[in-house]
Amino acid sequence: MNKTLGRLTLALAVAEVFVVLLSWILSATMTAGVHSLLSGEGVRFIVGSFSDIVASWPLAWMLLIAIAWGCFRRSGLTRVRWSQTRDKAALVLVALEIVVAVSIVCLLSLTPHAPLLSSTGRLFPSAFSAGIVPMFALTLAVISISYGAMSGHFRSLAEIFQSMTDGVMRIAPLIVVYVFAAQLVATVSFMF
Repeated sequence: MNKTLGRLTLALAVAEVFVVLLSWILSATMTAGVHSLLSGEGVRFIVGSFSDIVASWPLAWMLLIAIAWGCFRRSGLTRVRWSQTRDKAALVLVALEIVVAVSIVCLLSLTPHAPLLSSTGRLFPSAFSAGIVPMFALTLAVISISYGAMSGHFRSLAEIFQSMTDGVMRIAPLIVVYVFAAQLVATVSFMF
């Protein structure tokens, strides 16, 4: 998979160079509406907005989901030992946490004048729709950590932290691809 992602990243980098050169050629031929990425304005865009382009909601969501996925994978929730009393008790705790989390989200989003609704009283778009992935990731991480701690799969804070970093390490190649893809999309958008 890393070989494929490496090739994809190289293709995105080559495409970025191609777009930069194409923007220069098209703007030099007076093509209407094309901004050169090699002009002062284009260079300022590439250098000045790179951090803003990369640090956007897709990257935040990728990281949050990766942390939650790492916790889930390492917690033992995928291989519950039904014969173990600790696992059964941990599942009861998880069920209680899910009920509490869903109840809180419902109270914050489905009641009249709820804080997660938009100013027009809608769920989409609203703070609820903008935060649904982070809320899901946080809930998954919390129930995974509590299950892992209660069932004995996590025996220390270091193991819990390791579970969080495990998910991020697994998606690290995708983060590299994302950086190149986000920059390519932004430069093409700037060009036109």
